[in-house]
Amino acid sequence: MVIDRAGYRLNVGIILVNDSDRVFWGRRSGHDA
Repeated sequence: MVIDRAGYRLNVGIILVNDSDRVFWGRRSGHDA
């Protein structure tokens, strides 16, 4: 497991927010992340 200096781990998940403040929160499937 690699964690960068800011405390983040690459390729674990993603959070997207649009102009209407709608949120998509996704994570990897089939992995113990």
